[in-house]
Amino acid sequence: MALCYRRTCGLQPMASDHSSVASAEDMSHAVGGTSAQSGAWPGIVSIQATWENGTWHMCTGVLLSPQWVLTVAHCFARAGDNSTWEVVIGATDLTQPGPEAAVRHIQRLLVHQHYVPATARNDIALLELDQPVECSDYIQLGCVPDASLRVSELKSCYIAGWNLARAGEEAVTEPGTPGSTPPLNTSTTGSCSRRA
Repeated sequence: MALCYRRTCGLQPMASDHSSVASAEDMSHAVGGTSAQSGAWPGIVSIQATWENGTWHMCTGVLLSPQWVLTVAHCFARAGDNSTWEVVIGATDLTQPGPEAAVRHIQRLLVHQHYVPATARNDIALLELDQPVECSDYIQLGCVPDASLRVSELKSCYIAGWNLARAGEEAVTEPGTPGSTPPLNTSTTGSCSRRA
């Protein structure tokens, strides 16, 4: 184990490459995705809520520092008390997180002060974890691009995360239906154009 340092963001010690990932042109939607190898996306986290009917993956986030996660504000629109929510770091398969995964609780939630749910404007939030994590082959810091980055000029883009599903179970509905992907870390590559 090692401390996570900002200058080392974006490391993927367990990933050989992402060239075998299905392209967006080969898929009608990103919901299907493809399974990722263990440790391929060490900067992403699963944000989970536990209710009377089980523990559910709610949103994906990115580990920005050993104690802070960047995610979407809409994840917490009807969250109520998030003190029982967990952040799972270092897992690829949520049905079997493995010994390399770390679990933390949310100490503080900071939603953008100008977040507008109706339009998703400023749909961004920061989570402070109850204790820092240590970097490993499976846990690394994600990177936030410089403001000068022109997304339209990128050659490849990847989407990595999990769909809404109960932790510890695979969803069994028809492919393409919201909530149908197993709770596995999935990725897609495609054009990097911004949605209008």
